[in-house]
Amino acid sequence: MAFHLMSALATSNGPPPDAGLIALCIPVVAIVCGSVVMIVKSVIKHRERMAKIGMGIDPDYDPNKYDPNHPQAPAGY
Repeated sequence: MAFHLMSALATSNGPPPDAGLIALCIPVVAIVCGSVVMIVKSVIKHRERMAKIGMGIDPDYDPNKYDPNHPQAPAGY
């Protein structure tokens, strides 16, 4: 059905799409796509964090922030 619709649109001699409609669709599509990207990134980050916790790794540990060989390093690191 989609192929039939596309071929019908390609062969129609009607007026071109309204420029105002296209101008409205571009920012709407950009906002929707941006939102989807942000949601996917946060889900991936959450899954990685849960995987670290499941393996017994501290997800908040930053090896660049804490040096266990430094004399003033906090206890436990």
